[in-house]
Amino acid sequence: MATTIGAARELGVIHLFCLSGLHAFVFVGLLEFVLRQLHLTQETITLVAILALPFLWILGGGAVSLTRAVLMLELQLIAKALGKNQQVAWNTSLIIHSLIMPGVLLSLGGQLSYLLALAIGRCRITHPGLRAIAIQLVGLPALLVSAYQFHFLTVLLNWLLIPLFGSFILPAVIVTAGFGQSLPILISITNQLLLIFQNTLIQIAAWPGNVYFGKISPLIAVGLTVMALVLIEKESRFRRYWSLLGSMYLICFCFIHFPLSGEVTFVDIGQGDCAIIRTPFNRQVIMIDTGGQLTFRQPAWAKRINMNDRATSTSINYLKSKGIHRVDYLCLSHSDADHIGFTSTVMKNLQVKTILVPAGMEKMPKFTKRLPKKVAIVPVTDQQHLEGFPLLILHPFKTGQGKNEDSMVLWGELGGKKFIFSGDLDRADERAVIKKYPSVQADIVKLGHHGSKTASDPQYLSHLHPQLAIISAGRQNRYGHPNQETIQTLKRIGCPFMSTQNRGMITYQYWGKRGSIITKLKGSELKWMLPLYARN
Repeated sequence: MATTIGAARELGVIHLFCLSGLHAFVFVGLLEFVLRQLHLTQETITLVAILALPFLWILGGGAVSLTRAVLMLELQLIAKALGKNQQVAWNTSLIIHSLIMPGVLLSLGGQLSYLLALAIGRCRITHPGLRAIAIQLVGLPALLVSAYQFHFLTVLLNWLLIPLFGSFILPAVIVTAGFGQSLPILISITNQLLLIFQNTLIQIAAWPGNVYFGKISPLIAVGLTVMALVLIEKESRFRRYWSLLGSMYLICFCFIHFPLSGEVTFVDIGQGDCAIIRTPFNRQVIMIDTGGQLTFRQPAWAKRINMNDRATSTSINYLKSKGIHRVDYLCLSHSDADHIGFTSTVMKNLQVKTILVPAGMEKMPKFTKRLPKKVAIVPVTDQQHLEGFPLLILHPFKTGQGKNEDSMVLWGELGGKKFIFSGDLDRADERAVIKKYPSVQADIVKLGHHGSKTASDPQYLSHLHPQLAIISAGRQNRYGHPNQETIQTLKRIGCPFMSTQNRGMITYQYWGKRGSIITKLKGSELKWMLPLYARN
């Protein structure tokens, strides 16, 4: 089911699963059909439907979309029975729903459910094609705030699938739910039909046409939604001003995809490393390590928990929110799982052009088995200077096996600040780097090995003269990272530090030669999770 929902989200037909009154309307429609065959009066049929709808809500698990649908239809039926105006059903159901579930409008399902129900009720466009486009435009801002993308096939699929859902799929599911226990063959047939629908949706989602728009701000989303609601009230108004609405989307698209600023972001990936470099106008996107989930041997009796891939919800989600679906260079510092463990996820979700690895690592099955598809792999040492690559490679000096001591060290200047990224390089090799490159200094240093005492050599840090140290480590990790010795070294040389443990994602955003540090958290929210020596 999760795969189907993912495909529906990409195609922009997610609202078929989270929207609308289709569930309730089909249920009531089938109920009325059966009761009419029994020659009951309309008043009796309406009363039975009012009493039956709560049972549908209970059977449906009280989902957000079903709650909205049942509330609206219940209110409409009650108003009809009392001879009152049914137009207030949407407003009243939203008020009641918000009292029952205060965060209903904070979820994509709740937003699309109420927005599209409102759009269907307000739309006065008669042309089928224009009507489908108009209604879709009402839900599009909410989709871009949460999912960051849409598909060119969306309108066509909505036009085809909504009748299919309402006339066939939902009635079949409801009838099967009611009579399937006595007719097992009915369950089998319905299940096969749903599998065919699922596979078709997944295949269509893979077709070209997906637009990675990026995330628009909630305030702009509200403005675009209100504008769409106003336009759909009159067909002549929509025909006259749809281009203005389209221009607003084009401006937002250009603003997201061609930013004037660049940034260096240290992702809060847990107990691992992942940094993203994005140059102005998104000319280049570089990812340094992917992070990864460390696994430990468990006894047979221990229950295994299926951990979600943090890359999907952090680095990948972040890039897509910026309208980015490609990585020009994926730099993997060495072969440890907490640095390359999410490589396959990154490659499945993003278009990776080139992978850089320390020489020798490209031959290791431990690394190559993580690659789901062919991609250019470039083994490097400090002797190589890659044309167009904005960073210098300072290590490894020779071919190795992708171990900590073989870590790729990258250095470069971005936004007027010099950065150095050193993987899990040990102290001896840190000293070897500054011995071979004595002129290298760094304003911002990404501490090696998550702040472990095996890295961050005092001589190395003193030579670099950093203005800020960044620590990437998991909260309450079993290794005690960052180590107290490393923190004391930073304090002795007068270098302030920030950790993803209490700051979340840390970004240096720059314009030209000037920039500033932006953190996801203020630092006080999760400070209690750190040992006293690591609090700053």
